[in-house]
Amino acid sequence: MINLTINANDGNLYELTDRDGQPQASSAQIYRDDPYLTQSLIARLPIEPERWLRLLAQVGQRPADLHPHNNNIYQAVASAITRGDFVLYKLPLLNSTASLRGKNNTGLCIIKGPKPHNASGLSPESINSIEAAQALLQDLEIGNTPLIAYLEHHNLYNGNDQQNPLSDVLKRLASDELLAYKIPLPPITTVQKAVEYVAATSADKPVPLAPENNSPSASESPKTKEATPKPAQQNPPAQSIEECEQRLVDARERLIKNGYQSKYSDEQLLADAQKGELDDRFVARLIKNYAKDDDYLGRMDNGEVKYWSTTFNQMENADTDPKTLSLLFGIDYDPKGDYTLVVVDTQAKGAGQSTTIVPTHKNLGQFAKSEIKGINREAVDEVMTPEYNAEYAEHMAGFKAAKLDIDKEKDIGDYADAHFSSDSDKAAFKTRMKINKKLGANEHFTGNGTSKNLIADCPNQCGVMETFTYDKNPQTLANLESSGSAKRIPAKPLKDS
Repeated sequence: MINLTINANDGNLYELTDRDGQPQASSAQIYRDDPYLTQSLIARLPIEPERWLRLLAQVGQRPADLHPHNNNIYQAVASAITRGDFVLYKLPLLNSTASLRGKNNTGLCIIKGPKPHNASGLSPESINSIEAAQALLQDLEIGNTPLIAYLEHHNLYNGNDQQNPLSDVLKRLASDELLAYKIPLPPITTVQKAVEYVAATSADKPVPLAPENNSPSASESPKTKEATPKPAQQNPPAQSIEECEQRLVDARERLIKNGYQSKYSDEQLLADAQKGELDDRFVARLIKNYAKDDDYLGRMDNGEVKYWSTTFNQMENADTDPKTLSLLFGIDYDPKGDYTLVVVDTQAKGAGQSTTIVPTHKNLGQFAKSEIKGINREAVDEVMTPEYNAEYAEHMAGFKAAKLDIDKEKDIGDYADAHFSSDSDKAAFKTRMKINKKLGANEHFTGNGTSKNLIADCPNQCGVMETFTYDKNPQTLANLESSGSAKRIPAKPLKDS
């Protein structure tokens, strides 16, 4: 029986079991990724090659050509994970970045129970009644709205269908269905009010593609303008596409030396997503395999183009490295892909007009209902939730492992018939697949207005604030460049530096 807890060098926590093993913690989530990223992760884990060989032997794998100094050992372990001989779990972090801030520099981390976290010296709070749960929240002065938003962000709860979400959460805390840990937090050094976790629900209208230059209205109080703290910027915003290009050159040096470092905290990204306004006139879009003159910012479909993007300001530190950018944007990286970064000046004359939304569950769900022909509207409401996110991610891992194609209706139908017994469950899966295919909301879609950060050694869970753009009068990339409103920049892998 294998049950190994691993403290990775990047600060993440993992648990390894054999095929028949079970994780010690209820909060453990099965790690699933493509073979390339899995092998890269295995190579970074602090486990000696000799020990990997012993572990492989325990599951009946004794490759004759492997020895402790053979790099193929990591490939063998990754293959064992893909086959299911090993099961690798990722454990939630119990630290300040994953905490809901309370008073007196104390945070609260909440994870799935009833079995506690097995890779931490911390013990969960003893909560044996609803009153005790309520007293804990009152003691830390944690409000109802940030609490529910925090749980939804971490895919621990969906309060949309509950008449009294707070009461339901208190019951789950009292029954150990949810476990709460107190976490010491560093003091707030800014004089501005700290941002709490907030639900990204107010951005249900199109957002401007660049900050507006209008001064605040007389009715707007100073407190309103200071509600969302911004990190100190080393440089003012870029003023031209040429300046963006130079900044990417500078960013590469930092990326090579220090790895990716986010400009913003998770709290700031979530607050910006709720606000629904972009922080830069320049929009950045990563394109894979189709960036020729007659291509568009997204794939053409019946004369219309839909695409996901973020601002140059938010992705600048990722440089043009396609792997870092892909993982920052919540996209599976393809080492064989041909990637191009396109920077668009939204204030240029040739940028065109389009509708852009912050893609929350609500916003993208409404868009799917109005724009995807023949979609099951009731099923949309069911699948555009934090809870279904986790379920869909698990099924997509199995779908990809079986080498099925999302563009083939037969593959989708065959998978649904094999894995779901009820018609409603099949309809839900097919609907979510259609949203993935038509709108690009893949299994890493968070629904809170930010991308899921897949960079293993970055503490942020959020990548960047993302936007979804729907353009009914798209311009080709050649036309955008000739008008001076866009620039195609080859995405250069770090290994080529």
